[in-house]
Amino acid sequence: MPDDRRAAGPGGGDGAGWLRRFAARAEPLRSAFTVLACELDADPLLPGPSGSAVADAVAAILAAALAAARRWGELASVLSPWELASAVSAGGLLSPGAAVQMINTSCLW
Repeated sequence: MPDDRRAAGPGGGDGAGWLRRFAARAEPLRSAFTVLACELDADPLLPGPSGSAVADAVAAILAAALAAARRWGELASVLSPWELASAVSAGGLLSPGAAVQMINTSCLW
């Protein structure tokens, strides 16, 4: 019986693949979620730089989740920060390709 991780290919099943994708996209993710936190909250609690692009991206995602909770209270609090990040990125948080694309869903008329 083959090892599932080897069968899945390089980085498959051991977390290395998604960690590499997250690290490769850390700066665009940090930027997009920092903007989101500022759009949701007039006075967001933004983290300072940590010296690690990955840690800064994670902190920005958490800041956006906190800003959403401050804006919408209990309604937004039922989502974990990672569920919010997935929803905001339309499920593309770790997908290869373009950075997170924020969309405007307001009515055009």
